[in-house]
Amino acid sequence: MLWISPDQVLDEMATTDMEGVTLGFAKYLDWNFTLTAVAILLFREAVYVTLGEELLFRGLIGGILFRRFGFHTGNLLQTAIFVLPHLLILVLVPGLWPMIVVWAAAGWLMGWLYFRTGSIVPGWIAHTLGNVLATLQMVLIFF
Repeated sequence: MLWISPDQVLDEMATTDMEGVTLGFAKYLDWNFTLTAVAILLFREAVYVTLGEELLFRGLIGGILFRRFGFHTGNLLQTAIFVLPHLLILVLVPGLWPMIVVWAAAGWLMGWLYFRTGSIVPGWIAHTLGNVLATLQMVLIFF
């Protein structure tokens, strides 16, 4: 199977809820999607998820690797390191393996933005919007 169906994701979520740990979007499945709910989602993603990831992967790791190896090699290494923790999602839902390409492309693009601007802010904004759109898409699939 190349992709996982929404029913299979729901089945996986029901069976992989390990002491409250579920897929990121699962916590939003029973929300009423008002403008306020989307604003809360945006804030949570920006502050609790993507800011830390951008500080670590682009600000610290990318910064060191770009200085040491230059943009091309440094960005490839930073991208690979960025993808590694995202692979844990595949433990919960193995059918999402094609997302590796999306995570790698996003990591490379955010590394390029950091290298080009010298700031994590553009990548942070892109990362936040990408996570929010992916979450909204997943929620919409299930409703």
